[in-house]
Amino acid sequence: MARLTYVYDPLCGWCFGFIPTLRHFAETNPDVEIDAVPSGLVTGDRVGPYSDMLSYIRGAGLRMTAVTGQAMGEPFFEMMRQDETPLSISAPPSLAVLQM
Repeated sequence: MARLTYVYDPLCGWCFGFIPTLRHFAETNPDVEIDAVPSGLVTGDRVGPYSDMLSYIRGAGLRMTAVTGQAMGEPFFEMMRQDETPLSISAPPSLAVLQM
């Protein structure tokens, strides 16, 4: 059996946008086993409050939607406009996925 390893970041908008493509690939290639491996793009100096990245994520989200057809929900952007937002850091969600 063929094997594909898909390395992604649970916080990555592009990874989110890629999900329908990966599902389609899986459905049309049942002979390929897919290993989805969470990783970390947001580490070290890149870790910070989501609110610090609002303009970047808004612009990247528009491009991602245009390319993939997947849109980030308004609740996500509402969270980012709060005075205090969670830290954007890849390790906790990646570890959570690995534990599941």
